[in-house]
Amino acid sequence: MKKIILIAIFILFEKANCQINFRFDTNSFILGLMDDYNGRTVAFESKESASYIGSTKPELSRMFSDSICKVYKISKSEITEKQNSFFNEKIATQINNFYLKYLDEGMDYYNEKTQQSYKVHKLILDEHKFIYNYQKLSFLAGIFYNFGKLDNGEVIFKTANSSNFNTAVHFISDLGFNYCERAKKEYNIPTVQEVTFVPSEEYIDFFKTLEKKRINGW
Repeated sequence: MKKIILIAIFILFEKANCQINFRFDTNSFILGLMDDYNGRTVAFESKESASYIGSTKPELSRMFSDSICKVYKISKSEITEKQNSFFNEKIATQINNFYLKYLDEGMDYYNEKTQQSYKVHKLILDEHKFIYNYQKLSFLAGIFYNFGKLDNGEVIFKTANSSNFNTAVHFISDLGFNYCERAKKEYNIPTVQEVTFVPSEEYIDFFKTLEKKRINGW
């Protein structure tokens, strides 16, 4: 059932856009779909950590794995799943290529099995990898599935401690969508992030359809 919904999204994207040669970018969709609470960190010298693809909400896990299999042309048996987190070293390496990497001097990753500590890198999405508008829109579709909703024609993204939120705000501006309420933060624990905008006319039907699927449990 989730796979049928995923295919329907691809078709909907094509119909929702009047641009020539528009295509849905599943990689960008996957990056928006991932749960990045407190950001993405990887210990590249640890095989387990270096194999980490990403995590999702439980209700989105099947859609996430279907998307991974579609993009990288592998079977689900090649992906290890642990509590809505997914692992495959080859795919993780390709996913990590979408990020800028910074050594976190104040953090180590300790592997209890090997009793070894590893240096940790903090990863931040490289927005320069999203060259075209269809990539940015595909990323926003993943964000909508993750923490979005539609209310009276306005799209609301609300989450907490998400580095992807900042990228979403930048892409909203890049696509020329109109802000109803610009990004704001509530400085508590966790830090709540929220932005409200109106998509351009050519994309509003797309977000309306996503909202219907959200209400019906995807």
